[in-house]
Amino acid sequence: MHSVNVGTATPRYYVISGLSSSAPTVHETGLFWTTSSSSDWNASIAADTSDNLVITYSSVDSSYNAQVRYVGRQHGDAAIGGSVGAALHQSGACLTGDYDSSFGFQRWGDYSAVTLDPITAKTFWIINEDIIDASTWGNEIGKVHF
Repeated sequence: MHSVNVGTATPRYYVISGLSSSAPTVHETGLFWTTSSSSDWNASIAADTSDNLVITYSSVDSSYNAQVRYVGRQHGDAAIGGSVGAALHQSGACLTGDYDSSFGFQRWGDYSAVTLDPITAKTFWIINEDIIDASTWGNEIGKVHF
């Protein structure tokens, strides 16, 4: 999972098969975004042993404040691609304060994760960053279940 620059930041994911063999291969890959003009980054991915996967990422566009988003795919579904996903949370403000003068820009991207629920099958927990007010960022936690 990483973001590439295709006009704006765009997440690309990979599913690699044969990791326990001497010849792993890319089984599936895809690029996805929220809108054609959004910047989508800070992505994390998790998959279970049944080949279900969930990705969380941050998204921002001129038409909405920063969002915590996610997209999932169950075993047998088509690869993830294009304009997909759903908002888990939309920030109520834009981050205009909390400027990091040592870096010369706003900080974002320290916290993003998806993990499997150890008890309930096909359940994933998400944590990602959001904006609380103009000078404060925080985290959102959510659950995705197929």
